[in-house]
Order: sequence, then C-alpha cells, then structure tokens
Amino acid sequence: MNLKSAHHTGFVVGNLEDSIDFYTRVLGLTLAIEPSPWADGPGLDAGLGLNGARIRSASIAVGTSTLIELVEFGHATPAVSAPKRDGLRTAHMCFEVDDAVATREELLANGVRFTSEVNVIAEGPQAGWKWVYFLDPDDITLELIEVSK
Repeated sequence: MNLKSAHHTGFVVGNLEDSIDFYTRVLGLTLAIEPSPWADGPGLDAGLGLNGARIRSASIAVGTSTLIELVEFGHATPAVSAPKRDGLRTAHMCFEVDDAVATREELLANGVRFTSEVNVIAEGPQAGWKWVYFLDPDDITLELIEVSK
C-alpha cells in the first residue's frame, strides 16, 4: 500500500452557501472547487448506502495541498441502520496558526463560537503547544493549534 498524502476532509453541512461563507469570509480560506449541481441516482445511493440521496458539494483549499469538502444533502434515508455518535469531539480538522490567542480573538469578533479559552499543554513532547476547539455553523468541531518550536 502506498498512501501518498491526505487529499481532503469531508463535512456534511446544512447549507452549502452558509458554509462556503464561513470558511472563506470568516476563516479566510479559498474556494477551490465551485458548488456542484445537485446529483442523484441509483449509483449515488449505492455508493453512499442511502435511499433517495441528493447531494451537492464544494471544496475549500487549506494551504496548497489540503481540501475541505463540504457536502449538502437533499432528502435521503439510511439504507442500513448505523450506530449513533456519542457526542464526543473525536473527529475534527485542525488549523495551525502562529498565535492561537490572537486568532481566537479575531474569530470571536466575527461571531465564531468556541468551546473554551486557549489551552496550553503543560508537559510532554507537545509542552507549550496552545490549542482550542471552535464550531462551524453546523457545529462541526474545528481546532486551532499553535505549535511551539
């Protein structure tokens, strides 16, 4: 197996335009792939494990080699039963920044919701690193990290 690199992280969003606005205007990232038209059909249903799926998507560039794929669903129902998430913030995307405190303040001024103040790792191999979680319009967990050199 030869996994070359991570290509994208995908998030299901409630409203594609609102999410594009958040990631481009508020976070200052770049729209890399324009919104697609709505897609549907048996092939899509089979690939997603859904019945009656309609989706459209767009991608946001993070730096030069990473994409965030934003996917909006129209009506769909699960084809099979899936376990429910327990609410833990286990899946997230993290953005490295030079100053976590200043970036948090800037995002707060734009109405972004944070789960806490900036945290500092006290010991171990990441001692001095600063991190904080925040939420996008769909309550998707994102993170800022300031890596001490």
